[in-house]
Amino acid sequence: MSRLIKHEAFFKSPASGLYIPVQSFGPELLVNGDFSDGLNGWTKLNDNGSTATITETAPDGSPGTGAATWNNSGSAVFVLLRQTVYTAGKWYETRGSMTAYTGGRMDIVSGGAVPVSPLSSVRSVRRVERAVGTDLTLQPGGALPRLFTSDDWGVKELTIPAEQTAPSADMDITFLYTLPVTPLADDRVFLLGRISSFSSGNYWRVMLEYTGSQWNVTLYSVASHTRTQQKTASNVGSTNGLRFYANGTTIRMYTTADSGANWTQRDTDLTSSTYQTATGYNAFAGSEVTLGALSAA
Repeated sequence: MSRLIKHEAFFKSPASGLYIPVQSFGPELLVNGDFSDGLNGWTKLNDNGSTATITETAPDGSPGTGAATWNNSGSAVFVLLRQTVYTAGKWYETRGSMTAYTGGRMDIVSGGAVPVSPLSSVRSVRRVERAVGTDLTLQPGGALPRLFTSDDWGVKELTIPAEQTAPSADMDITFLYTLPVTPLADDRVFLLGRISSFSSGNYWRVMLEYTGSQWNVTLYSVASHTRTQQKTASNVGSTNGLRFYANGTTIRMYTTADSGANWTQRDTDLTSSTYQTATGYNAFAGSEVTLGALSAA
């Protein structure tokens, strides 16, 4: 469900609020993510030397250097590469590419969490998420034969902007931004409202996410870092703003494509008393998103 509304009079214009969230990404943490030094720095597991192998190749899978090729030709064993790179509880951006593909898929398990969207065909991924473990694992999946090449992996820690306080728990928050011209699968924008405890993982979230072909937006509550109640709207188009609205037990999400002149409600109202007295709010995004004004009323 979508509903278009004009910018409501009680909402403070971002042009007058002018709080711009400041986030930062740290130095590269992954060792030899471009495979320029062969497979050094990576731990290789379950390579049997014949029907389940990982070898250094050129990025197109041909003989050469600078990439890694998985070949599960006759064995379903998961031959994988792994590095210990994360600290549980911190936020990171993980990125990488599949540069040549014949069959199967690559599953990316980052920070001990569920797999990042599996890669198949030639595709790149860039994802911000909270680590719950320490390892980045690259492994094959799908039907045999599994044959693909991957390159250009990297991990950087994200420093989240300072949390803000709304005038009350009945809040109307907007966050403006500029999306990357060429988005990658799993590019994300986060708007957090009614934050009870960010470190404990208790808050509401509106998240915009690119699937590789379209932008989807989801509204959900988070309890102990786990999603609970949820509303989702698919294929919302290219946007430049998210909005979180909470009034009593009524929770809504909106998007805008004209910097807040008009807002479209995405999906229907969600009724919930979760974190009904919390006043914290915040916003952050992937490294290729330009952050704009964050404002609350």
